[in-house]
Amino acid sequence: MAGAWMARVRSAAGAAAARWRRMTRGQRIAAGAAAVFAVAAIAAGLTFALLPRGEGDDCDEPLCVEIIGPVGDKVDPMTPVRIRLAGDIDRKAAAKALTISNEPAGERRFQKDVLAFYPEWPGFARGETYEISLQLPATAVPEGAQPVDLDFQFTTDGRLEVSSVFPADGAAEVALDAPLMVQFNRSVAPLTVIDARGPEGVVEFDPPVEGEGRWLNTSLYQFTPSGVGWAPSTTYTATVKAGLANQLGARLHEDYATTFTTALPRVVIFFPLAGSLYVEPEPEIKIGFNQPVDRASAEAAFTLRPSGAGPVAGAFEWLDDQTFLFHPAQPLALATAYDALVGAGVRALGADAVTADAVAWSFTTVGVPRVESTDPAQGSASADRYGVEITFTNPMDEESVEDRVTITPEPEQEPYMGWDYESRILFIGVEFEPSSPYRVTIAPGAVDRYGTPLEGGLGVPAARG
Repeated sequence: MAGAWMARVRSAAGAAAARWRRMTRGQRIAAGAAAVFAVAAIAAGLTFALLPRGEGDDCDEPLCVEIIGPVGDKVDPMTPVRIRLAGDIDRKAAAKALTISNEPAGERRFQKDVLAFYPEWPGFARGETYEISLQLPATAVPEGAQPVDLDFQFTTDGRLEVSSVFPADGAAEVALDAPLMVQFNRSVAPLTVIDARGPEGVVEFDPPVEGEGRWLNTSLYQFTPSGVGWAPSTTYTATVKAGLANQLGARLHEDYATTFTTALPRVVIFFPLAGSLYVEPEPEIKIGFNQPVDRASAEAAFTLRPSGAGPVAGAFEWLDDQTFLFHPAQPLALATAYDALVGAGVRALGADAVTADAVAWSFTTVGVPRVESTDPAQGSASADRYGVEITFTNPMDEESVEDRVTITPEPEQEPYMGWDYESRILFIGVEFEPSSPYRVTIAPGAVDRYGTPLEGGLGVPAARG
């Protein structure tokens, strides 16, 4: 019976207090009598009233009780707990009877007829729900008043939460050396640990992984895996455990979990590039993977062959566990297309993951260097008076060509020479006399960029008009 009565009292108190806080001063005065009557009716004639009344309002009962606050779910952590007890009560007993869940350091005291609890800085923990209870026995209340049994709660502002993570939840093909970064919505680490190892247990991993964690700032935590990094083709679950708290008492209430999957091994670099022309006969063929791989399986997966012919013999040179060079045993044939292939199935180093797809590409070797064309053309009788352009079949050694170019008769001003970006087209800036014959010659000894001599040289007679 008593329990049911107290439930009615607490329900009435909460509803009445909420209505009272929404009223203006005039509305409170007008509604005061009705509120007293309503609570008294619920209390079935009991001799204390739970009233939504402002401090200093008259109280006609032996004991009037008012929950002033705080209430709600975004309470400032320094807000005091205040309960009005208007009547002749035992104040020491009342102060002792006030209980606060997870009570912080603070002070209880009466201000007139208001029992208050003032928390010390930094106040109540942030983002926490607090249960407030006041139970006054009959011996502590005025004669004729009933015992007091009040309960209410509030939640402080500032719950600690994870704002974002990198890699994002569900991310795939994560690099093995990528760090995990956790951004919180407020400061967690004190300034004294910035750039130092973060506290143990900030993040847990399944499967476990060794590494180092540190705070990049007071709210951004970074974990970097050690050694070769994350295991390839592995799904990790990273969990920030509930209970993590900052110095102001903000606490992570629930575990925060995110998953990501690391990258399969794959080819990320190959040279010469696909479609390359003018590749030298003794090229540096380079293959790079996105992670360390098993060398034997990588070498077995690689082939180089002229189109439609058998594989080229050669030797492998590893720059590290991710990159190798292939050196053909003999110079490659000139002006020939070659097909390169890294087959599927190259194993990650120390793991079961393998490359899923083959990578194939082609390139063409350089031919014998020749003059492809000239402007003006051989024998032209109506050429422009300004400039000569010579196009070669190969990229040339520019200095070896320029040193062997002669123009006869010699122009009055020294010619200017320039090249296109491939070193295949030579531009000769020169002014010729009108209606005069000239010959442009490249003497023997000019070579392409790989040292192959220019075949045929050049002797271009041209009449200028």
